[in-house]
Amino acid sequence: MKTAEPGEVFCQSDTMTEPEVKDEQFPHYTPLHPLPEEIRKMSREDTVCQYCGVSYLIHTEIKKLEDKLKATEKELERYKGREDRETRLQVEKDELLTNKKELEETLASKENVLSMLKQELKLANDSNKTLETQCSEATASADKYRQQYLTLLRKCSSLSTIVGQQKESLKELRQCAGSFTQDTVTQMEAAKNGVKEMCAGIHADYEGVQSRLQCLEMEHMVTTQANKSLTDKLRSQEEKTKNLQHCEDQMTSLETHNKELQAKLNECQGQLEEARSKSRQVTMEVEQFHKQIRTKTDELEEMSRQKQKQAQQSDVALKQLDNQLRQKEGELTTVQKQLKNLENKHREVERRQADIAQQNVLSANEARDLKESLERARGDVEALKNERETMIAAHQSRIEELRESFKRKMAESESWPNKLQEALAGEKNRHVAELAALEKKLKESFVMELQIEKEKYDELMHKYQGQSKERNTQKAAEISDLEARHRRELEAVQQQLKDAKKHAQTREAELCKEIDTLKRIIADLQNKLGRFESQGEERVGELSQELNALRARLKAEEDKVVSLNNSLQQAREEAQFLQDTVRNECEERFELTEVLSEARRELLGLRKTNGGYNSGGGKTASPHGTDNGLAPLRKSVSINSIQSATSSAHSQDGNKPRPSVPPNQVNVSYKSEGSKTPRAKNSGSLDDNRRRISALLGRP
Repeated sequence: MKTAEPGEVFCQSDTMTEPEVKDEQFPHYTPLHPLPEEIRKMSREDTVCQYCGVSYLIHTEIKKLEDKLKATEKELERYKGREDRETRLQVEKDELLTNKKELEETLASKENVLSMLKQELKLANDSNKTLETQCSEATASADKYRQQYLTLLRKCSSLSTIVGQQKESLKELRQCAGSFTQDTVTQMEAAKNGVKEMCAGIHADYEGVQSRLQCLEMEHMVTTQANKSLTDKLRSQEEKTKNLQHCEDQMTSLETHNKELQAKLNECQGQLEEARSKSRQVTMEVEQFHKQIRTKTDELEEMSRQKQKQAQQSDVALKQLDNQLRQKEGELTTVQKQLKNLENKHREVERRQADIAQQNVLSANEARDLKESLERARGDVEALKNERETMIAAHQSRIEELRESFKRKMAESESWPNKLQEALAGEKNRHVAELAALEKKLKESFVMELQIEKEKYDELMHKYQGQSKERNTQKAAEISDLEARHRRELEAVQQQLKDAKKHAQTREAELCKEIDTLKRIIADLQNKLGRFESQGEERVGELSQELNALRARLKAEEDKVVSLNNSLQQAREEAQFLQDTVRNECEERFELTEVLSEARRELLGLRKTNGGYNSGGGKTASPHGTDNGLAPLRKSVSINSIQSATSSAHSQDGNKPRPSVPPNQVNVSYKSEGSKTPRAKNSGSLDDNRRRISALLGRP
């Protein structure tokens, strides 16, 4: 095997790498100029000197060790940052735990407050339910009393009908009594003079009785309670009239019964006087009853107002309680949200702790790996020292210089771990002291804040408890007042209903009269309404006819407008089409004129080539055969082009005036005079063609 010289070895050491270092955990060294694969695949025996045992790639190995040391320094700095982060996370964790405990305490206190509030709400709801039941019972009793009042009114209406029937029977009785008195007077005059005198007295008494009966009837219209007694008396009078009819048949027994009749008349007079006194008393009582009814109606209105006020107050109280409930529910939801947030934070803290533990485990593993790598590096360094010692004896001054530099570097590499450990220990002590101070400060501040919060919370709880007690006392007093009021109102309503039952009969006649008047008014209003409806229907029919006529007119006008729009659109399309056709024809005419000018030039060129010119400017005689042969062609081209242009222009725009076109401007002459200035004629023909186009298009 070849042994390389020292110069060659150290020139190649800058670009060579050792393959055995690939399995280590340090970052791989990537050289700027990698060695070829043959040198890389060589074994260590081939790269080591046989005499001194030093590797030819020692310089690259030293560089690798330096790079590994730099990487370890970076990793140590990174581990320092990890310790700081761990301390910060521990502080945050402690803060979160303290916050969690405080929030749990506040939650427990708030839950207690909420339970108290729920109990108070239950009590308030129970009291409200009792009040509602009492109100419902009061309303039910009021409805019953109203129904009784309505039934009394119906009975009054039936009694009014009965009173009318009794009035009719009274009228019939009057008629019968008048006829009976006349018959008795005639019979008594015919029978006996004494009987005539008695009959005259009886007649006078009877007329007085009739007048009294009329007075009683007028009073009976006012009083309804005395109807029954009067009907009984009328029945007794009917019986008396029947007895009088029997007296007609028994004229002979009249004399015997005259005394009885006189006694009965005296009794009737006494009864009439008693009836008058009773009627006066009844009128006085009726007036008193009217006054009482008015007062009771006023009291009923006041009671209804008070009930409405109480209902409004109860509704307001219920609304306030509902609002308080909603507020408490909102507070509950906020507290639950805070609990959820705290739970989430606790989970995050636990997750962070798990991450920190994993990072600690990883950092411990990495530290172990670093220690192992340092041990390996130390072993490599020792091997390199041995190699360096053997190499010093074999190599020259350059090897000695390398040995000195290597010693310096090795000293530096050996001093790095001790320095790092000292720095880490100092930083750890400093961090521990700072953390202890921070913990003390945080604990003191947390204790102070907790005391302040507890004092505030105790004050709020005392205030709230005092307010709740005051509210409970107020509610109990209000409930007792409401119960007393309801009882009083119920007693008053019962008394009023009793009075109304007593005095409902007095209003029956008045109600009947009012009903009759209302029926008349309703009939009049119905008649008027029927008239107005008939007039309105006629007016509506007329207006609908007018509206239909206007709609028909409007539809016809719309059809006219549509037809006019269609015709206008067609006219526009035709005008556009005519303009397009005129433009196309003018363009074709312009092209034909250009073609004619080109043909003229070609013919002039042919004429020049055939005839030619002499040297003195004179013209040579051209053969007549060519000129005569081209003449019909020229005429046919000029005539056909002009005819086609004029026919197309006139067919598309027949109403427009045609410009007068001189034929000399279009026809081509090939005589010797015209051939002298062909370009002037060509320019003139082009100008004429342009004028024609502008005239056809209607331009100025």
